[in-house]
Amino acid sequence: MENTPSFDTMPKMLAEMMEQMSYMTKELTSMSKRLQSQSKMIPAEGFIDLETACEVVHLKKPTIYKLAQKGLIPHYKPAKELLFRRSELIKWVEDSRRISKMSLEEITQMMTGSVKRKPKRVFHNDC
Repeated sequence: MENTPSFDTMPKMLAEMMEQMSYMTKELTSMSKRLQSQSKMIPAEGFIDLETACEVVHLKKPTIYKLAQKGLIPHYKPAKELLFRRSELIKWVEDSRRISKMSLEEITQMMTGSVKRKPKRVFHNDC
């Protein structure tokens, strides 16, 4: 085996490992700095109040209160006031989308199935 260290190859392998570790450390430091600079550019999302949440999800206050009480809507309640994050509410609305279980053919059949047509007239020549 080539990678099996022996007493003679140990210093060379150790030097290679040290070089690789040094390279990885530099790369990680560089990546960390880029991530930190990007996170400074992205502003932290603030909280919105109940009135704004009502506008975002198009529901009335009592409905939102009930959903929050049941734990069905993402919210925060640090004191007595309900707080929300706009992005979480939008995701909540998007995740609640209902998809029809009927196929396009079934929907077409259902829509045209109730349409009654007159049967074609068939002439019989009994001569």
